[in-house]
Amino acid sequence: MPEGDVETFHRDGKWHNRIEGHEVLDGAYDTKADAVAAGRQEAESREVEHIVRDLDGTIGEKHSHGHDPPPSRGPAGLKRTAGRGCGRRTYCRDRARSRPRSGRP
Repeated sequence: MPEGDVETFHRDGKWHNRIEGHEVLDGAYDTKADAVAAGRQEAESREVEHIVRDLDGTIGEKHSHGHDPPPSRGPAGLKRTAGRGCGRRTYCRDRARSRPRSGRP
């Protein structure tokens, strides 16, 4: 987790928020929903990622609030289509190779 991201976690029977690399923020919450709402608000104001951990400590959710990387271009610089222009294929160049030739001898 990069420096400054907000993390919501469970400890000692309460839910807490902290800033990565710093101390726990003020406030302990009885419910996860209350802690997540406070953590989201903090992450939005700081424009950082909000990481929500489950009871067992694993990452349950991640939400970005400002430092998203630029979109991936895929292999060999091909632009990812996400279903636009090339149907459901991942990359435009792959469509021509994997499309069935129906109606052609």
